[in-house]
Amino acid sequence: MSWYYGSDTNNATPFPSCASAAPNFYIGKIGAGISQVTGYFDTTAANDAGYFQTFAYWDLEGPGSRGQYSPSAWGNAQAKAFVNAWNSGDYAGYLGGTTFFLDTESGNLGWAGQSQSQNQEVLAGALEYLSTASTILGQEAYPGIYISQSDWDTLFGSGFVPGNGFVLWLAGTNCPSCSQAQSDFGSKPSVGGYKTMIWQYAASPGCGNQDLDITPYEGYYLNHTWKPVVA
Repeated sequence: MSWYYGSDTNNATPFPSCASAAPNFYIGKIGAGISQVTGYFDTTAANDAGYFQTFAYWDLEGPGSRGQYSPSAWGNAQAKAFVNAWNSGDYAGYLGGTTFFLDTESGNLGWAGQSQSQNQEVLAGALEYLSTASTILGQEAYPGIYISQSDWDTLFGSGFVPGNGFVLWLAGTNCPSCSQAQSDFGSKPSVGGYKTMIWQYAASPGCGNQDLDITPYEGYYLNHTWKPVVA
């Protein structure tokens, strides 16, 4: 088994030392809600990783910040803004990776105090739009979700399985060595009916100034995209 090591958001030291023996990837934040944001995307890390190994993530907001949107339409609108920013926003020239990651955390706007049913509608609406990204962009593309198992259970319910598939990027703060991260990867849980494809094995601030990630190379990450894998 070969491995990719990478980083996410903006880090002073973008890649773990063991990444020198394997290709790097970078996943940077480019927006939240229905607005592009700047200041979170590390262009140095993107250049180091390379065009086809650079991806974007977007903070998905919950139904509490939807305004006049229905929950489903709110998710859909956020995903549309994400694809538009990926395609023609400030960082479009760096983004060759076509897995679209929704950062879904209870601390993001709009999730606190909301019902699981409305939360599910927001996520389903976002995934529904992102499932059409291949057609919109004219190239292979897939939805992805960054989330912890505890946030999934709290926000959506442990048994919730969305109608559209997604690449699972699992949040974590174990801070193991690179070799230990390889060993631990196989024990990571499935969430929402899909296997963990990327594991954030070291995250700020508990692991210092770093957000480091690992993914298996063989059979999982090919042609500048990850693909959903059913559990």
